[in-house]
Amino acid sequence: MYGPVTDAPVMNEARREVPVFRGRQVTAVLDAAMSDEACIGDGFSATAADGTRVAGRVSEMRRVRGRWLVDLALEGGALVRRGVALPLGQGMKLTWK
Repeated sequence: MYGPVTDAPVMNEARREVPVFRGRQVTAVLDAAMSDEACIGDGFSATAADGTRVAGRVSEMRRVRGRWLVDLALEGGALVRRGVALPLGQGMKLTWK
C-alpha cells in the first residue's frame, strides 16, 4: 500500500503564532516599521528570540507634547505595551507585560 519510510530531510519548522496568556511577559522585535500615520486598529506582528510570532493591534493613541504615543495590545491575551512613541522602526525590541 505505502512505500518504505525513508530518511527524507525534515523541513525547517515555520514560525508559529501562538496566543499569549495573561501573566506572561513577552519580549519580541517588530517585523515591520510603524509610521507616525498609524491608526487605532492597525495590526502589527513581532518575533521573539525563539522564533515565536505574536500579533497585535494599536489599541489606544494619545497626543503628548507634539508626538503620538500608542498602546500596542497583543491578540489572544491581556498583555499591552503602553506609551510607545511613533514612529517605530523595524526590528525595534519591545516587552509586553
